[in-house]
Amino acid sequence: MGLNRRHHRVHVVAVVLVLMVRMHSGIAFGISKETAHCLTKTSFNHANQRRSKDNDIMVCTESSSSSSLSLSSLSMTMENQDDSNSKSNSRQKISPWSEERRRYYDRSDSEDQQDRHYYLCVITETNACDSMENVEQTIRTLERALGTFNTHAIDLISIRVKPPLLSDGVISDQFQERIIHLATQIMTMKAKHQSHPLYNDYKVVINDALNLQAAMEAKIDGIHVKEKDAKQIPYIRSTLYQHLGKEIIVGTSAHSITSAVTNYQLYKPDYMFVGTCFLTQSHPEKNSCDLEGPTLPGLVKKAIRKETDGAHPIIFAIGGIESENCHHPVGYGSDGVAVIRSVMQASDPALAVKFMKEGMKTSIRSSIKNIQQD
Repeated sequence: MGLNRRHHRVHVVAVVLVLMVRMHSGIAFGISKETAHCLTKTSFNHANQRRSKDNDIMVCTESSSSSSLSLSSLSMTMENQDDSNSKSNSRQKISPWSEERRRYYDRSDSEDQQDRHYYLCVITETNACDSMENVEQTIRTLERALGTFNTHAIDLISIRVKPPLLSDGVISDQFQERIIHLATQIMTMKAKHQSHPLYNDYKVVINDALNLQAAMEAKIDGIHVKEKDAKQIPYIRSTLYQHLGKEIIVGTSAHSITSAVTNYQLYKPDYMFVGTCFLTQSHPEKNSCDLEGPTLPGLVKKAIRKETDGAHPIIFAIGGIESENCHHPVGYGSDGVAVIRSVMQASDPALAVKFMKEGMKTSIRSSIKNIQQD
């Protein structure tokens, strides 16, 4: 009987030692380091119980209240450890809008495509400010898409609205109030996210110089101007900076390589929406033959880099982008994608954002090969 007990103790100690060794190497039977740590504690507890019954000397003592480890406590331990690691890593996070981050993740010529940062812009629907009900619905959808700290790393929110103009060409007071309310609420959400230790930075812009006053009152991050209005970029940038005293971003759109290169050389926008890539409700007048296609964003980026010794704005592919096709323009060289209905009309906006981010990372080279063969 004593021999059996000794054999049992030797067996337990051996298992514990193996787990301890593998815990430090992070390969405990294919499980995580945290799980190995929990299992090691459990093995020690079990050994303590057996030794206590046999009146043997305790080598490692544990309180009786912690003699067993439930699945829930194991899960909590792993989650706490992951959270602790994430908080540690979050201190090193760099904004995707910083020059340092953009240079590091500009991997379009690199073999390691998975090392790139994939930018995602969510654009509001154009009727977002047609009524206060639409404003509140837009806010709720963006809240769900962003999560508690911009969980899945949206990089840009663009408030795109079409205000009805009065006879003198100005926006009505009621519509202006709704724009300011929407922009202010989004910036309030952003301030709340910024206080979270895992916060992923994002920018908020509003379309059109007509909304410059609303941008200043809501203290948002910038303006998006139409392709034909790109000449307004220096004035908008200067005006917002003087009024807000913070870093300002200004973007524009492009539908051709020539226009994109010219506007970047003259006005240096921070980003560009380039398309139209696929059929979309935003441009119902375009059929398949009229589309610029998913290759244009990458071609624009390449042409701008060639003319500017490598410098370029962030290029968002736009037009009919969904999680199922977003990897195509990214595979051709776009920095990311801009979407409207894929997120704003999704039943689960947060999941839609997650799928979009994951979709940009998958099968990049094979997707290019498949498209070229079609």
